[in-house]
Amino acid sequence: ESKMDTLCDLVVFVNIDEKTRKKRLIERATMPLKHANDLNKRVISDIEKIRMADYIIDNSLSIENTQNQVKFLMNKIKKL
Repeated sequence: ESKMDTLCDLVVFVNIDEKTRKKRLIERATMPLKHANDLNKRVISDIEKIRMADYIIDNSLSIENTQNQVKFLMNKIKKL
């Protein structure tokens, strides 16, 4: 949304389904329910962000799964 992707050599999008995103934000007490609901009113949809990304990490599963995806991506980047 900030157009920072035009300044980067590599763009990574961390995707999470809406239901899990709201649940985690509320559980961590980092924001009230109303604000969590407002996240769906973003300027650029997740679909468009995925199209702009070079790599996508799925953050909808366990933290271990996400960590494994990040490690895999880091190893891949190191080989570039």
